[in-house]
Amino acid sequence: FETLNQLVETFAARDERTAIVAFRREGADEVSYAGLAERIAAVSAGLRARGIAPGERVALWAANSPEWIGAYFGIVTAGAVAVPLDHQSSVDTVATAIAHAEAQTVITTSERAAALVKHTRLSADAFIRLDGDGPRDWHALLGARTDAEVRHPQPGDVVSLLFTSGTTGTPKAVPLTHANLTANVSELMAARLIGADEI
Repeated sequence: FETLNQLVETFAARDERTAIVAFRREGADEVSYAGLAERIAAVSAGLRARGIAPGERVALWAANSPEWIGAYFGIVTAGAVAVPLDHQSSVDTVATAIAHAEAQTVITTSERAAALVKHTRLSADAFIRLDGDGPRDWHALLGARTDAEVRHPQPGDVVSLLFTSGTTGTPKAVPLTHANLTANVSELMAARLIGADEI
């Protein structure tokens, strides 16, 4: 595969095989490839229904979880550019990154959204709250439908904007293309560090 969209298209065929195991206090939560494919498709449709345009930057500030994975790939397959932000970063650092990335939509938690409203020029409507139940939040997003055409990206299209850790100075934005990320996967497979069943 040459794009992350093509990778995601392989998920449904893997059916009920386990894609994600999330360990929680109450036990492990497993998500199948088929379930992950459905979640990604729902996020993608919801974002397109919300008017997210191809190439638009969508920030993601949350802890690792099945929802995070669904959100990331949903952003990508909607044709937008994912801007994942370190969930341990301070509000000020994240606000600066959001402004630099020119992200107009942020997927995060209710608590973090409230903090960012005070530290950015974004309105409350710019946030999709993972733990919210409003008409513009996560569950509403997953239930949205759209006739908007699915965009098929090219390998050279930017898919993600990553910020460096900033250990030696101000964090810097690094744009990565579909080809950059799929090449990483190919190299890991060539080195036999992962197999085809692990991507």
